[in-house]
Amino acid sequence: MSGPQENQPTPITKNRVRSPAYPFFGLGDAIKKARDLWDAQRKGEGHLDSVVHALGYNGRNGASLRAIAALNHFGLTEESGSKDNRRIRLTDLAQEIIHLPDEDDKKVSSLKKAALMPTIHQILWERYKNTLPSDTIIKSFLVRDKSYNESSTLDVIANYRESFNLAKLGDVIESNPSDFEDVDEVKTPMPERSATATSTMPQRPIASPHQPETPLIRATPINQELPILVDHGQVALIPFPMSEEAFDLLIGTLNLWKKKLVQ
Repeated sequence: MSGPQENQPTPITKNRVRSPAYPFFGLGDAIKKARDLWDAQRKGEGHLDSVVHALGYNGRNGASLRAIAALNHFGLTEESGSKDNRRIRLTDLAQEIIHLPDEDDKKVSSLKKAALMPTIHQILWERYKNTLPSDTIIKSFLVRDKSYNESSTLDVIANYRESFNLAKLGDVIESNPSDFEDVDEVKTPMPERSATATSTMPQRPIASPHQPETPLIRATPINQELPILVDHGQVALIPFPMSEEAFDLLIGTLNLWKKKLVQ
């Protein structure tokens, strides 16, 4: 028998790159699944297998596990345990969305928080704000800058648009930026006021003993505030537009207070 031919070209194989994580469906379907889970177990925890059946699946498979992951992406569920001991329950955020009337300000705020919980939704919001461009532009960004497969971008864009519209994110900056802020739950840590401060004086950060006091950066009346989702529903309102000097000053101030702000 003859041996392998020499200098035979090696066939080129394509390795399919896996896209970064994204929710399996949009916020609307996630809320429907959350209602199904409420009907099955109310506020209690449920074993992974019972949750799978409550969501309408026959057992653990790709679709059912992606559905459970999507609920977690939107902050509607929380888990404990691992592997075969995984237990899942609805979050307070999910219960607010399920039970509060549509006109309730808290529900409006909760919908916006949930819509921006998925990491890729945060990225798209920070890039395009309240005005979404065409699917072609978003697809190009996802493929070039965020390493998504072209086949995945269709679902990513469709799910984000559905969530964007359901939560009315297009109205956030133009109508009411504070829609993101929940006074009961979203509390930005503030430095304590000095002993000489009076109730009529505006709150200002206490100057470091090693550095001069840094003045507050305030938006002018023509400026707007950009809500930035920080962590677990917490939102920081950043004035914009600002000069590069003001931006550097803001970063320096945050670094100065890092030890107090970070738990």
